[in-house]
Amino acid sequence: MQNRNNDWAEAKRLCRLNEEVIQMAKELGLAPRSLIKNIPGRNQRWKAPVKDWIRALHAKKFGERKRQFEKDSPVEIVSQEWDAMLESVPLRIQWREYDSLSELNEEETYFHQSHTPTVEEIEDQNIYLLRRQKIFRMAADYFARKAAEFPWVTRVALFGSVALPLKKEIPRFRDYRQNSIKVWHECKDVDVAVWATELSDLNALRKARAYAVRDLETDTDGIPGVAHHQIDVFLLDDKRDVYRGRLCIFNRCPNEKPECHVPRCGDSPFLQQHENFRFYQDAIRPDRMKILFERNPGTPRTVSDDVDVDSAPLDEEDDDIPF
Repeated sequence: MQNRNNDWAEAKRLCRLNEEVIQMAKELGLAPRSLIKNIPGRNQRWKAPVKDWIRALHAKKFGERKRQFEKDSPVEIVSQEWDAMLESVPLRIQWREYDSLSELNEEETYFHQSHTPTVEEIEDQNIYLLRRQKIFRMAADYFARKAAEFPWVTRVALFGSVALPLKKEIPRFRDYRQNSIKVWHECKDVDVAVWATELSDLNALRKARAYAVRDLETDTDGIPGVAHHQIDVFLLDDKRDVYRGRLCIFNRCPNEKPECHVPRCGDSPFLQQHENFRFYQDAIRPDRMKILFERNPGTPRTVSDDVDVDSAPLDEEDDDIPF
């Protein structure tokens, strides 16, 4: 199962496919290796990209359906209703299976074709985005359990888009953007706030984050979920709620990465600072976050108006292993 998932991940990267096109390929019964073999070569400019080839085959086999737009609900979804709805979202997506796959393997259509997502495809995309938020929330829970083992960690909270009900928006996917179709917001990482009394053993906390991701994958039977660098840990002073920095994603401190040359980065080992980043206290308001762990509930704290200008978020994946 794990090897199969790795093959699909490799095909997705090499062919530059999104989840929607991967789903089409699975519905057609195409193997990951067959997608890679159909990548146009340098002397094959007449050959369409793999994503357009898959869409053409999918349209030929299943046909195009008239586009329908889903209207946004005017009713504001409260957090409790959203949490209950998210519980019903499956972690595994069941792909439909089809026969007569030999006919598809014999046919090769190479031309560019504009594609309008069908109602079924929009629904599948929404399910995928909800599933993504659900898995991200599970990753935050697993990390909170690991962080709770450190006596100097007093509080762990989830904030950002993963903590709140999602909103409909026009996504970055080309077919949806060109047709002005709205789907649920795409969660890109997990924002976790950690209140600490000291910052002397952040390397152990960094390893705990990797262990949490590993445990999640094991407990969900290898379902692709979250990478360790997608859990973005913001460290705050336990007494005054002052932002101190982020938990580093690199396996050495100091490192030779360009990000490591930001002023004050690494003053405390594995406490990363980012240039021109501003942490807003409003992001951790009680109504905008979910408390995952609290050592002494009800402990009074002094909210400081001080805001550190320390960092800028890292969106690109890093190849360093967590250990």
